[in-house]
Amino acid sequence: MVWQKYLVSDPELLDGQLCAKGTQVTVADILSDLAEGAGAEEILRRRPGLQLTHIAAALAYAAGLAASRHCYKCVADELEKPARPRPPKRKPSAP
Repeated sequence: MVWQKYLVSDPELLDGQLCAKGTQVTVADILSDLAEGAGAEEILRRRPGLQLTHIAAALAYAAGLAASRHCYKCVADELEKPARPRPPKRKPSAP
C-alpha cells in the first residue's frame, strides 16, 4: 500500500502531525488504538470520518518505519545509552 495517498501532514493542522487525509485523526491515535487492542471496526466507530484504508495506511507507514535501518539504529542507540546525568543548574552570578 502507498500510505502517502491516505495520510497527510499539514503545518496548519495539528502542528503538522501525520493525519488520515480528510480528518483530524493522527497516525499516532490510530496506532495507539491498535496497540491497546482495538479492532478496526471499533476504531472506525470511535473516530468519525476515518476509513479502513486510513488504518491500513497507518500500519503501512509504521511497518516502513520499523523496517528502516536508520530508525532501528536510532532506537537501539537510545536503548543502549546510559542515562546522562543532567548538569546542575547554575545560579546567576551577582553583578
